[in-house]
Amino acid sequence: MKKCFFFICLMVLGYNVFCQSEENQFTVQTNITYLLCNILFNTLDNSAQTFFIMDIEGQYRINDSFNFSLTLSLLNSNYSLYDEENILELSMKPMLVWRPFKTGIRGFYLGLFPSIGIISYKNSIWEGLSHKKDSYLLAEIGCGGSIGYKWVLKKGFTMQLGCTFEQTFIVPKEREYSDSYNSLMTFINIISFKMGYTF
Repeated sequence: MKKCFFFICLMVLGYNVFCQSEENQFTVQTNITYLLCNILFNTLDNSAQTFFIMDIEGQYRINDSFNFSLTLSLLNSNYSLYDEENILELSMKPMLVWRPFKTGIRGFYLGLFPSIGIISYKNSIWEGLSHKKDSYLLAEIGCGGSIGYKWVLKKGFTMQLGCTFEQTFIVPKEREYSDSYNSLMTFINIISFKMGYTF
């Protein structure tokens, strides 16, 4: 009887550790690095500027080798001292994720993605006694790649460490009073730490 109970316990443990995550099809997660940046930046003694950035990612397991991921990102920045500047950016990144070791929705991955977004830019500056305002919409398009590793823990919780490289083109290019955006930008996110839930 004890041997039978011990064998059942081993089977349950093995299922939880090795098999449970293989049956999961979806993951929802967010970038904890961004949340920490929000807290650190907005707790500094900088009353002239506020900053908020976040993303949410949904990932679907196509098969053991490929996943499809969709990330929605939001950035909002306000600066107000002598001049005023407001930036609101919304972007979407659909990514094809390749898992060369055929580990389903967990493990080592390589990803490629296009980036599509829109930026609302408002600027108000003083030049002498002249007050100039600029307000317009920008489109951003680009592409990038990602590499990393994802763990699926018991009860479906996930942790993911990754590195992302992205090249983005802003259309149209920099306006007369804009000091925040150029026509070509490169982003390298050396450490991306995401947490979420898979089911």
